[in-house]
Amino acid sequence: MSVKKPSAADEVAVGDDVLFVLPDGQTRPAKVVCVSTPSLTAANPGWANLVVTVDGLNDCLLVPEAAAPGVLHVWRTSVHYSEEPKPHTWHYAKLPEIEVEEGVDQS
Repeated sequence: MSVKKPSAADEVAVGDDVLFVLPDGQTRPAKVVCVSTPSLTAANPGWANLVVTVDGLNDCLLVPEAAAPGVLHVWRTSVHYSEEPKPHTWHYAKLPEIEVEEGVDQS
């Protein structure tokens, strides 16, 4: 058996869960709502539009839209992928490693 980890070469699709990096380096969960290209790599970072879940008023200094009462999600457009957690980028959430059997089609 081998271990499969998510990587930048994996295709990102509408509906995928990712992490958005706030200006101070904290991350918030986000949902992909649009992609420029499905295969994103360091050489081809592309972009994605995200709906980011914020921590309400706790995030209002970092995300001004969160200052409005009841705001739990904000829209971020043209957000680039980065393997390193850089502000205003997204990356895949760390997923548990999955054991896969050698020679078995995983598609």
